Amino acid sequence: MPGRILIVDDEKDMLALLRRMISEERDYEVITENDPKRALERFRAQPVELVMTDLKMPGMDGIALLEAVKKLQPKTAVIVLTAFATIETAVEATQKGAFDYITKPFRQERILLTVDKAMQWQEMVRENLALRQALEEKEGFASCARTWPCGRPWRRRRDSPRWWAPPRSCAISSSASARSRPPWERC
Repeated sequence: MPGRILIVDDEKDMLALLRRMISEERDYEVITENDPKRALERFRAQPVELVMTDLKMPGMDGIALLEAVKKLQPKTAVIVLTAFATIETAVEATQKGAFDYITKPFRQERILLTVDKAMQWQEMVRENLALRQALEEKEGFASCARTWPCGRPWRRRRDSPRWWAPPRSCAISSSASARSRPPWERC
């Protein structure tokens, strides 16, 4: 399944250029919008994996669009493009969650490399979430692997880095019946 990219810029020539650069070289679905408010409505209706936005636009700037996108879908990658680059705007964009900050004029290789990195990042995020959910579904293993029956977490014994010991509050009995059970059932 190819990823979806939403490109927002008030200059229609820049939209056409970016669409052509990405569509000709990669198999991503590219959606363009020249009005940031309509782009946000479109994003609400159909979320995408990556948003590329210009910094200076009438009606809503790229930082406001970045904040709105992150508020709706925090895991969406946002790349900010600008011809008016300053250190302050770059720092502000990255602090607010921008994946990258690209200055105009740019080279095609830079755009494609950044888009590929962002889409690979999105794929890793999806995989990570799927693996976490699969692990959480195995309740028995997850609770047994991280805690003792008394509810305290496992800890390393100081005298041997290869062995795990119960917390000090977990009493271990040395009776014959206790020795016949595994350590995690003795608490």
